[in-house]
Amino acid sequence: MPKKKTHYVLVRVSAPEDMGATQVRKEVRSLINDQCNHSADEGDIRAAKVSAVPKSWVGDKE
Repeated sequence: MPKKKTHYVLVRVSAPEDMGATQVRKEVRSLINDQCNHSADEGDIRAAKVSAVPKSWVGDKE
């Protein structure tokens, strides 16, 4: 099995107004890890922007 490298990214998403930040994070994890929604309806969570994390935020861990 090939080695894995950790990548750090910032993701900005849009979500319904009544969904809290904790629920949004849970939905994003489900969409990435399970390729499905946790409890939100399809299309509720949309990626608005994906960008690199500044190296100074992460340090030299690689």
